[in-house]
Amino acid sequence: MSAEIVMKALLQGSAAVTALVGADGVWVEEAPLGAPLPLLILEQVSRVERRTVARNEAVLLVTSRIQVTALAETYAAKKQLLAAVRQACGNALGTVAGIAGVCTRADVTGPDMRDDQRGVSAQSQDFIVICHEPGYL
Repeated sequence: MSAEIVMKALLQGSAAVTALVGADGVWVEEAPLGAPLPLLILEQVSRVERRTVARNEAVLLVTSRIQVTALAETYAAKKQLLAAVRQACGNALGTVAGIAGVCTRADVTGPDMRDDQRGVSAQSQDFIVICHEPGYL
């Protein structure tokens, strides 16, 4: 869960992102029904622990892929939001939200999607998040 915490903190700490989605517009896994647009949803795609043969690390180095999906009413609003997301999360280093060893980078951008019945334009941006987590001692 560390990667999701890092990403949410970076997004909520970005003035450009919060100007677009507000203080409560970033959700983990799913947004509640009726949440106002635009908004962001974070989902973990994968997580890999880097461990030694001894398997006795007090701290693990973990690499996660986090998908950030932007939902907005228009194509232009979605693209503007994703640009702000990439600026906020594309190159973080250090300690974020109390989690050490953070390194983020933008990765794959997903396809444009449109749901005309709901009036929603969506697209995802993946990020690689590397950070430290407690080990299994």
